[in-house]
Amino acid sequence: MALPPDLPEQNGLLSPSFSEDPSLWSSLGLSKAAFAAGLPSPTLDVTALATQLSAPALSDPTASWQAAVDASLQAYAQEYGHLQSLLDFHAVEIPKLEQAEAALRELEDSLHASESAAATLQSKADAVFATKAATLTTQTHVAAFVDQIVLDPYLIRHVVDGKVGDLDYEECLAALSKKTALFDMEDVKETAAFAELNPYLGKLVITAVSKVRHFLIDKISLLKRPHTNVKIVKENVLLKHRPLVEFIELHAPDVFREVKTSYVDTMSKTYFILFKKYLAGLLAMKQQLPSENADTLVGSLTDSTIGRASQTITGMFSSASTSAATSRFSGMTNGGGAGVGQFALGSRLDVLKDVEGPAIVLATALDNNHRFYYEQIHRSLGKMLSETCASEHLFCEHFFGENGGRMFNAFFRRIIGFLLDAVSAHTAPTKDTLGVLLALKVNEAHRSSMQRRNILDLSDYFIQVDILLKPKFKKLLDENVNSMSEASKEVTKSAPRGDGDTSPHIVTRRFAEFLASLHAIARFGTPDDSIMEGLRRLRAEYNGFLNAVSTLFTRPKLRFMFLINNTDLVLSMFRQHGVNDTDDYNFFAELQEVHTAAYVEHEVADHFPDVVSFVRQYERTAKASSSNGGGSRPFPSEERVKAVLRQFASNWRLGVQHMQDNAVREFPSFDVGSELARMLFTRLYSYHKRCEAAVETQYPVLKAELVTSTEILYELRQRSQQFAT
Repeated sequence: MALPPDLPEQNGLLSPSFSEDPSLWSSLGLSKAAFAAGLPSPTLDVTALATQLSAPALSDPTASWQAAVDASLQAYAQEYGHLQSLLDFHAVEIPKLEQAEAALRELEDSLHASESAAATLQSKADAVFATKAATLTTQTHVAAFVDQIVLDPYLIRHVVDGKVGDLDYEECLAALSKKTALFDMEDVKETAAFAELNPYLGKLVITAVSKVRHFLIDKISLLKRPHTNVKIVKENVLLKHRPLVEFIELHAPDVFREVKTSYVDTMSKTYFILFKKYLAGLLAMKQQLPSENADTLVGSLTDSTIGRASQTITGMFSSASTSAATSRFSGMTNGGGAGVGQFALGSRLDVLKDVEGPAIVLATALDNNHRFYYEQIHRSLGKMLSETCASEHLFCEHFFGENGGRMFNAFFRRIIGFLLDAVSAHTAPTKDTLGVLLALKVNEAHRSSMQRRNILDLSDYFIQVDILLKPKFKKLLDENVNSMSEASKEVTKSAPRGDGDTSPHIVTRRFAEFLASLHAIARFGTPDDSIMEGLRRLRAEYNGFLNAVSTLFTRPKLRFMFLINNTDLVLSMFRQHGVNDTDDYNFFAELQEVHTAAYVEHEVADHFPDVVSFVRQYERTAKASSSNGGGSRPFPSEERVKAVLRQFASNWRLGVQHMQDNAVREFPSFDVGSELARMLFTRLYSYHKRCEAAVETQYPVLKAELVTSTEILYELRQRSQQFAT
C-alpha cells in the first residue's frame, strides 16, 4: 500500500517530521539519542498493523495513519521492559568479557613464550644428538681403521708358520690382501700408522708370496712324475688352490709369470712325450692295404695280374683274370663278398660314423692285437688332440684367469709340428685315395666339433692338415681320371676286334667300387664342389672307356650285353654303398635303360627274324601308303605272310625258351637276367599284337594261321612266374 502524500517515507515508517516530535520520545521514555545509538526495536506485528490500515484507509487516510502510529507506539511501549533488561545485562557482562579477553591474551603470550623455549631446547637436543652420533661414527671408523691397519699377531704367525694349502692359510691370504688394498689408499698413506706398519706388511707379503711360489711349483712338479694321471693332478690338486694363484697374481706378477711358465714348460714336455709315444704306438699297429703304395690305378691295363694273356679281346676279358685282379685291387672275393682294398671301402666308413667316439686306448689295442687303417689313426690322434686342447683351455681359464686359454701355442707348438710331419710322411708316398679322403672328412668333423664348443685354438692345425691332404687327394683323383683316358686310348690303338667275354671288365670292377666308395665318403660333412667335379670327370672318362671297349665286339648283341653287365655292376655297387640317390647313379641308370632296350630288340630279332621283318616292312609300307595316298611300294605277299605265320606257330615256344635261357645264362646277375626275360616276353608279345593287327587289316583270310594272343600271353605269364619263385 502506498503511503499518503503528507507522510513521506524516510528510513522506514516514520517521516523526518515525526521523528523530530519530542512528545513522542518522552511518551516512550526514550531519548532520541538513545534511539539513534541503535537500541533494539520492539517487536511489531506488521501483519496486524497492515490489516488495521487497509479498511479505513479508503474513507479517511489521515485517521488510519494516526491509528497505525498509535498502535506502533503502544507496541514499543510494551517491549521497552525487555529492552531495558538487555541493556542491564550488557552493562554487567561486558566487563567480564573484557577481563576474560585480557586473561586469554596473557595465556597466549605465555604459550608463545613456552613454544619458543621448547624450540630452543629441541635445537640444543638435536645439536647434542648430532655431536654424539658424529662422535660414535668417528669412534666406529677409527676402531675399524685400527682393526684393519693393525697387523694381527695371529695373521702374522699363520702367514709365517702356517701350512700353505690349508683353508685357514687361504683365509689369511685373503685378509692380507685386504690390508694391502687398505694400505694402497692415498688417505691411509698420510697416517702415522701407515709409516710405522707398511714395512712390516711388505715383508709379510713377500714371505707369503715366497711360500706360495714354492708350494705351487712343488705341486706342478708332480706332473713330471712317470705314470702320473695328469687329469687327476690338475683337477684334484691344482684347481683347489686357485686362491693362491690369485694372490701371487695380485701381489707378485713376476712370480705369477714364473709359476705359469713352469706349468707350461712342464705340461708341454709331458704332452709332447705322451703324444709321441701315442703316435708311435698307433703307427706300429697300422694296417697296410695290399696295394697302398702301388702304382695301380682305376684304368691300369699294364699290370701282370690283369691277365692279358694275349692281345686278343678274349684275353682282355678273361673271367679268371678279372676275378683274380678283382680280389687284389678291388677287395672282392671270388664269392662276391666285399673286402677292403685300394678301390674298395669295406668297413672303413665306420670311422666317419663314429668320428666322435673315444680315442684308441693303446694298452687295450695291443692286448687284443688290433690293426688300424691310417684314417683310424688320424681320427684317434685328432680326437686326443682336440680333447687335450679343450681340457687345457678350460683348465688354464679356471686356474690362471681369463687369459689362460691363450697359451695354446706354448703348449702344443711342438706337438702340432710333429703331428703335421706324421701326416706329411703318410700322404707323400700313399696311393690310397679313399684313405686320404677319409682323413679329410675326419679332419673336417673335428674342426666342426671344436667350433661348436667355441674353442678355436686348433683352427690353424686343421687348416694345415687340409693343406696337406686336399692337394694329395686331387692329385690321386686326377691320376685315376687320366688313367681312364689312357686306357681308352690304349684300347682304341692296340686291341683287335672280336667277340669275347661279356662279363664286367676289370676296370669296371675297380671303377664301380672306387666311385661308389668316394660318393659314400663325400656324403659326410659339408659338400665339396671340387670333389664332386672330380667324380664327374672320372665318370665321363669311364663312360668313354666303356664305349671304346664295346666297339671291339663285332656283334651288336654282344656289345649291348657287355654294356649291360658293366653298367649293372656299377649300379649294384652304388646300391650296396647306399648312394643310389646321386647324379652318377641316375646317369648310369639311364644308360642301362638304353642298353637294355637295344639288347631286347636285337634278341627278339635274332629269334624271330621273319616276324620282326614282316611287321617292320608292313608298318613302313602302311606309313608310306598313308602319307603318299597309296604309294608304289607293295605290301608283303600273302604267300610270304602265310609262311611266316606258320613258321612262327611251329617254333615260337622254342624261341621263347631260347631267349629265356640266354637271358639267364649270359648275364651274371639273376635280377638282370630275370628282368631282361620279362622285357623280351613283353617285346615279343608287342610284335605279335602288331602282326595280328596287320593280318586282320591286310590279310583277313590268314587269320586262321595266327597263334592267338591269349595262348601267347598265357605262356609268357607262366614263364614270368618262374622268376618270381
